[in-house]
Order: sequence, then structure tokens, then C-alpha cells
Amino acid sequence: MKVFLVLLLFVIINTINFTFSQTDSLLQQGHDLAKAKNYLKAIEYYERFVDKNGPNYMAYFYMGNAYMDQNHFEEAIEAYNFAVRMDTNRLEALYNRANCLLEIDAFELSIQEFTKCIRKDSIHAQSYYNRGNAYYYLGNFLKAKFDLEKATQLNSSFDEAYFDLGNAYFANKEYKEAIIAYDKAIAINETKSDYFFNRAVAEYNFGFPEDACIDFKNALDLGDIEANGYVKELCH
Repeated sequence: MKVFLVLLLFVIINTINFTFSQTDSLLQQGHDLAKAKNYLKAIEYYERFVDKNGPNYMAYFYMGNAYMDQNHFEEAIEAYNFAVRMDTNRLEALYNRANCLLEIDAFELSIQEFTKCIRKDSIHAQSYYNRGNAYYYLGNFLKAKFDLEKATQLNSSFDEAYFDLGNAYFANKEYKEAIIAYDKAIAINETKSDYFFNRAVAEYNFGFPEDACIDFKNALDLGDIEANGYVKELCH
């Protein structure tokens, strides 16, 4: 996305492999249906499992994932709420619930939830990253920068975190620092047109129109049609 917008990465913890016992066949069938993207039927099997066996962490967790994969975030939150009640020590449901809250723009609540995730796992880069994005949307660029920097420290190849760190610096008119962050994002991933476009805007604001011209051309080469107008204006 362009400057002033934050690229959000919602990693759904939906890849955990479990060996189900025979008594868990309804869960297995639901899991298989969800992998085949038949989410409504999968939810039906998870509900049948709960009706037959009583409340179960994995049933509610998978149910939440099935709702989330359909962008039914309110229903996903309800399912994750039950999962968290079943096992307060697990990170997966808590983290996915925080992502759902972020998706429905409940930024302050999502910050509280990501903070809980960080308390459970202090090296969970994705929680810092998403909490940083929530702070960004609330206009708290200082806390956004702290969290996004922490995410890059925990994962040095996290190009999206460097990119959004650049956006946070840019929003605070710290153009030099923004350029440095965009440099790191591009060094990791040279395929994202937004990375070049946003660096070009920062370079132009910092007083480097020639560099901005080059980056607008790079963004255009990567398919960013909007960059074409800037190339025509700046590149003579």
C-alpha cells in the first residue's frame, strides 16, 4: 500500500498438524473440509463434535479459523473467546482473536490482546508487528515505531515490518529515517512496487528529486500505474 496506509499481515495460525484419535473423527473431518475451503460444512462438523463431546479448545479454535477465513470476524471472535476460556495458556486462539479485532478496527482492544500475546511469548515478532500497526492507525507513531523496530530486531528478514516502520517515520515527517527503513525493506524484497513508491515520496520530501525519479520508475516497472504521473512530472 502507499504511504499513509499500513500494510497489514494477518498470519492465521491454521497450519498446526494434529493426530486425531478415532473419537475425534468429527474434528478430523472438519479439519479436512476446512483445508478444502468448505468452511460452512467444516463449522458444522466442529459444532457436532462439541455437541457430542462437550467444549473443546481445538474445536473452537478451528471453528474460529473457519469463520476468519471467510472474513466473518465477529463470529470468529466468539469462537476464539470460547477457545481462550478452555485453555488460557495457548497462544494461537489469543493471537487470532487479536487479529480479528484489528481487522474490525477495534484498535485499542487489539492492542490489549497483542500485549497478552507478547507476555506469553516475548519473541513473537508478529505480535509486535500487528500491535505496531494498531498504534499506527491510532496515530501513536512513537509506540508504532517501537513495536515495528522490535519486530525487525526479532526477525531481520521481516520486510513488511521495515516497510511499515518507514511509513510510521514518514507519517511523523522523519523522512531520512523513513528512507533508511524503506532501504532495508527493498534490500530484502525487490518485488514490491509500494516499497519503491513510498521511498520515492520520502526521497522527494527529503530533497532528493533525482532519487525519487528513479524509484518512481522502479515502481512503474513493477506495475504501479500511479507512479507514471510522477515519472512524467519529475523525470525529464
